[in-house]
Amino acid sequence: MTQDLATRNEPRELSTRLTLDLTETGHALAQASALAKMVETQFHEGHHFLHIPGMPMSQRPHLCDPGAGLIMTGYKVRTGAYRLLESVWDDENDHYSLAVEVSLVHIASGVVVSTGVGAATSHEVKYAYRWVKMEEVPAGLDRSLLPTRIRKDGARMYRVDNPDLGDLYNTLWKMAAKRGEGDATLKLPGCSELFAGYAVATPKRPQEPKKDEPKPRTPEQVQRAADELYGGDEASAAPVPQNTPAAVPAPKPTPPGNVLTPEKAMSQRAVALAGAHGLTADELKAWCNDAANNAFPGKAMTWANAGLAEKVAALDEFERDYAAEEQKSQ
Repeated sequence: MTQDLATRNEPRELSTRLTLDLTETGHALAQASALAKMVETQFHEGHHFLHIPGMPMSQRPHLCDPGAGLIMTGYKVRTGAYRLLESVWDDENDHYSLAVEVSLVHIASGVVVSTGVGAATSHEVKYAYRWVKMEEVPAGLDRSLLPTRIRKDGARMYRVDNPDLGDLYNTLWKMAAKRGEGDATLKLPGCSELFAGYAVATPKRPQEPKKDEPKPRTPEQVQRAADELYGGDEASAAPVPQNTPAAVPAPKPTPPGNVLTPEKAMSQRAVALAGAHGLTADELKAWCNDAANNAFPGKAMTWANAGLAEKVAALDEFERDYAAEEQKSQ
């Protein structure tokens, strides 16, 4: 009896061997497969997820806030408690930084199924600076040393420190919470296999173009369209009525040697952006030159000698700036 008690009281080694429960594994795989099917059928690129500009399309996309909301609905979870991990206030410069932990809770059982961490700081570029007109530049600042950009109306804007950092307290809290929620969503079964990360900024879903009444065409335009459609002498045998829209010919196949290179695609994107915002090509190039000089001071960087990555970054900043300007004007 004494020997049995002594044997029971001896310390035992804990097993560190990991085993897979085939039932639970099969359930997890089924959940991941269902998630992949939902993403394939219900998600729209540019709204629920996006590819980071300049990154290869073969890489996994980034999940956006609307997509995270659908995934949470699919898994029947909701946002739970928020826990402050760190809060730093720089009294000297009025800058504020914080980090929070966000939990996701299963609605039916109330069990925490995932946690994520998010942070935000007023040192981020979009919070730390403001773009102002020349007459709004604070006294004592040398305008020649400030980063600049050209607005779509031709006005030159200057980047200065944000004088109202205290107004960002609520915004930073919400941004940190949103990033934490996205991080927790990525930890749900199957999400990390489909998405590389979480993108807070969600581009607007492309709107359907307005169907304006077609403008009457000149006789020369009608004849040229007829030549392209019917070709040569057949144009006279099948004339297109004047002052009416001509049928658009089917696109011709691209010859094997006429490949759309990244440089050509970047030029086409620049032209499209200029037209969309009412700028001339020269005005857009001037803006891009300023952006390149701001990013690479002292290198005399211009649109012509900038590399592909620099052009992508400049055009991305151009779109973000105008999106911010349009949002302010609304």
